[in-house]
Amino acid sequence: MGLASFEGTVSGLCSSIVLARCQAPAAQLEARQPELVRYVMGQHDRMPDHLRLGFRILTLCFDLMGVAYGGRFHGASHAARWRQIEAWRGAPIATIRDFIRFYESLAVYYWYSPDER
Repeated sequence: MGLASFEGTVSGLCSSIVLARCQAPAAQLEARQPELVRYVMGQHDRMPDHLRLGFRILTLCFDLMGVAYGGRFHGASHAARWRQIEAWRGAPIATIRDFIRFYESLAVYYWYSPDER
């Protein structure tokens, strides 16, 4: 459950968010996904150490919590991933909602920003 799982979870979050929020065509997402994930991972890498570690741990926990939705998040279908994202978006704990907002803001910003292409 190391880097591959973390990166896979970030990739799954980004792709599901862009598919659902931006109505991106699957072929276009597939072509741009590596750059999208690099952008989001780069933003994560620029966080202060104490925030970066916290987000990494929360992201790995999010991946494991996917079991409640049918399997680990990074290996799930878009539909299962989106159910989990929506559940966390509506969570009663602000930190959990903010976690989703972090990834959603970065993915949508990247997708629509001509400066990031």
